[in-house]
Amino acid sequence: MMLTESVIQAVLLRYTLDEKHHVLAVPNSTVLFNWEADLVSVTKAGLVHEYEVKLSLADYRRDFGKKWKHASLQDQMWRSPNYFWYVTSGFEIEPPEYAGWLEIVDTRSGRGLIVHNHKEAPRLHSKKVTEKQTETIGRLLAYRLKNLYHSVYENKWYRNRSEGHG
Repeated sequence: MMLTESVIQAVLLRYTLDEKHHVLAVPNSTVLFNWEADLVSVTKAGLVHEYEVKLSLADYRRDFGKKWKHASLQDQMWRSPNYFWYVTSGFEIEPPEYAGWLEIVDTRSGRGLIVHNHKEAPRLHSKKVTEKQTETIGRLLAYRLKNLYHSVYENKWYRNRSEGHG
């Protein structure tokens, strides 16, 4: 069964926060770059990792049509992440020299979905994320959590109340 982008993002959130001990991780963010990142994480040292999820080989190949983004990564521009990763599941790629490659693998055991590192991402530059950028990421996460709580809990309360349960 093919994994969805959301499932892969959930696995990456667990990987970056629990296994790699990054201090922040946020999916679908345009906060740091001039493009949407499928997932961005920040290390304790203030270095940024971007994860680009690809669901098929055709999807991976289409990504190279984003000329400005790849020029930024290749030229190690400071408005790009410190580390850039492609993330796949069920197919192989040959990532460019400026990118790492992680594969989400179903172990078919009690461990479930795991992250397999096929190629380490090289450091593209050493500029750290600013305190203001970190605060912006934290605020984005807080708003997303607020919206999630609203949609799950507050809406449930209203439904129960209108049905005479509360």
